[in-house]
Amino acid sequence: MKHNSFCQTVNINFLIFVAVLVLLSGCGAKKIDLEAYYYPIGKLKHEGLVYEYKSDNINMAPSFWYYAAEQIHDTTLLLGQNLNQQFEVTQLTVERKVKNGMLLMSNRIFIPDSTGKKQQVDVEILQKNLYPFSVSDTNGIFLYKVKWISGKDKHTTVIRNRRFLGFADLVYKNKPIKCAKFEVKERIEDFKEGYIEYPFHGFEYYGLNIGLLKLEKIVNANLKLSYYLNDILTVDEFEKRYNTGFDPAKAK
Repeated sequence: MKHNSFCQTVNINFLIFVAVLVLLSGCGAKKIDLEAYYYPIGKLKHEGLVYEYKSDNINMAPSFWYYAAEQIHDTTLLLGQNLNQQFEVTQLTVERKVKNGMLLMSNRIFIPDSTGKKQQVDVEILQKNLYPFSVSDTNGIFLYKVKWISGKDKHTTVIRNRRFLGFADLVYKNKPIKCAKFEVKERIEDFKEGYIEYPFHGFEYYGLNIGLLKLEKIVNANLKLSYYLNDILTVDEFEKRYNTGFDPAKAK
């Protein structure tokens, strides 16, 4: 009887030891730091910059993103403005920097109505995750979900899952750039006189000390959209290159 009690005690102690060992080994998993691959917020606090994206596989219009960072007490914000080929603001975003990544705090889009006039629409943010600053492996999924109403009984939902795949090398201005590569799975749910679902799959590449360097979106087996970062411009350089006036403050 004493022998059985001793064995039971040993078994229980062994199980506790194994459980603690597994727990500690999980807690000690090495983190991969990805913060330096996002937009350089420190630099953007001094001056806003325009990121010029162009299509590299089909004849698509260029896209421009103006980014500027603001510090309000202990809160760091990244303000974004998306401009179309006519240099009209089509989207405004406000991101907040937190300890473990970037969160989408507000989003406003401008949609043309039946007359062609732009209507301002505030987007409802359901899941805020935009970009992680650290990951432990390639299994984590980062969920982003937004919804907006574009008319009576008309609304659109965008669901996007990002997963870190590892690192890849791309070229920017003839220089090799190390990039954090993400797989992106996206679904657009459109409710307009019925329900239509559009699934997409693609990849994002964030360059070290640069930000988003390349975006690939697979629409179907025969169509892939691909945008790459062509240049980073000051506001003055942007105005001179495209002979246009741009006042970021007017869009805020």
